[in-house]
Amino acid sequence: MPSPRDAVPALGAFALVVALGFDEGGYAPTAWGWSAVLLLALLAALLTRGAPRPGRWAIVLVAGLAALFVWSGMSSLWSSHVGASVEDAGRVLSYAAAVAVFALAGAGPALLAGVLGGATLLCGYGLARWLLGNPEIPLSADPQAAERLSEPIGYANGVALLAAMGLLLAVGFAARSAQTRHAALASATPPLLAATLYFTFGRGAWLALGFG
Repeated sequence: MPSPRDAVPALGAFALVVALGFDEGGYAPTAWGWSAVLLLALLAALLTRGAPRPGRWAIVLVAGLAALFVWSGMSSLWSSHVGASVEDAGRVLSYAAAVAVFALAGAGPALLAGVLGGATLLCGYGLARWLLGNPEIPLSADPQAAERLSEPIGYANGVALLAAMGLLLAVGFAARSAQTRHAALASATPPLLAATLYFTFGRGAWLALGFG
């Protein structure tokens, strides 16, 4: 869990996750557009100040996402839905920028703590609405969509993956935190995250959680 000096990156990650979560999970252009601009600006600042060289696997992941961005952009040349291809490229660009910022920031635990906090808040909001009997019915071709917890992202499988990632982070912090207080905070989140995951009725997220 973050120390006081890590408060800025932790709060930044928390704010970004929460803002995107309440904005359709960052799927719409109005959501990933501003986040991509923000992340690219942060990336430029990190590169300008001479950030340390990231690890090999981080480089591989960023390179893979960059290649996917190029491919998605090129697909607009032959796609029958040019607008959709351009939007896909923009989303992938925001993913690549986020991973690059994470790799170069040098504050991995703090950023992950912020992600955990954001995931917990989003899942807590969605679970509360679900248990209070006032879930919003998402626009979906799935006939069972109204029976699955999908808020605030608007997509049940998206909420399920968010809860699964939160569970993995919570277990990791609880097991490895050097401070009892931080470990206790992390240990308090799995019941909420697990309940959220259950009510999404998403099998794929459980499988992903099992593989860790």
